[in-house]
Amino acid sequence: MKGFKMKKLYCARVPSNIAFLKYWGKKNSQLQIPANNSLSMTLSNSYTETEASTIDGNQHELFYNKERLEVNAPFAQKVSTHLNTLSQHLKINSKLRIVTQNSFPSGCGIASSASGLGALTLSALSAWLDCRSIEDLEKKGFCLEKIASLARLGSGSACRSFFSGFTLWEKEGKVTELFNSKHWQLADTIVLISPETKLISSTEAHKLAWTSPLYSIRLAQIEEREKKIKTAISKKDLNQLGPLLEQEALEMHSIIMTSCPSVQYLNQASLDFLSWFIKERNSRSLPAYFTIDAGPNIHIISEKFFQKTLIASLKKKCSNYAIIPDHTGEGVKLWQKDTTN
Repeated sequence: MKGFKMKKLYCARVPSNIAFLKYWGKKNSQLQIPANNSLSMTLSNSYTETEASTIDGNQHELFYNKERLEVNAPFAQKVSTHLNTLSQHLKINSKLRIVTQNSFPSGCGIASSASGLGALTLSALSAWLDCRSIEDLEKKGFCLEKIASLARLGSGSACRSFFSGFTLWEKEGKVTELFNSKHWQLADTIVLISPETKLISSTEAHKLAWTSPLYSIRLAQIEEREKKIKTAISKKDLNQLGPLLEQEALEMHSIIMTSCPSVQYLNQASLDFLSWFIKERNSRSLPAYFTIDAGPNIHIISEKFFQKTLIASLKKKCSNYAIIPDHTGEGVKLWQKDTTN
């Protein structure tokens, strides 16, 4: 059309993930190298979708949930810092317009930084390199593992969101897909105790891990737990996996609470829900187990066929809490579309 210029938008959808073997504490904060291996399940319905396009100008334009972010806003600064890191890596100076939104609340312990920084990385690389698919990126030397490693520089757990099914992130930095989503479809029913942003970010709390008297004990025994979790996933044995998930969640929060200064992510409502859930499970022999990331919200892991029954029970007890049904996901998606200025 005369007077209109076609603009390419590079669109990335990156899911969140739920850690089964938790990532807590860093060996190198600058490079986001973890102190221990972690293992996660990629989700499907909880994701970030980000559009990137190149623009003229001397600074990036950032939009979150359709609102333009002020340059000095904390989230905008984090995004700009990561974009600058990526542009230095690529030796590209052009600026981007970034439009992003989540399908779930951010900053409350559902790994929004993982999906957010993952989608930012994937869309930005695609815009700068003019790649409309994962295959195009691979042809230019950017395989999924390399892209995941770049996303890790913005958020450690982001590197686990790029793969299907179950992902291992090793403490040396390598990230690999252990089993794809077809291996085992599990349900993750998220009970949203609070959608509020955490007062203390995971980034800040990570730094305190080493001050907990329980942390060295965790690191000494975590390799054995990793083996057990891998075996349970390999055998698709929820009865073996479930108790390990709960041990991991409670151990991580024990370390968080015994750090100096202490950090409290679980609130009274979280504890009340867990107490009810454990009693309900034990009395009714429910095939479901909880895990928790760094926040107040509870993830209940079950076989996928049991999710509808579980949600019905939860709605009777927790009518005041939002419930997000999710399940084992397939990883990232990338596409390109044209629009007019």
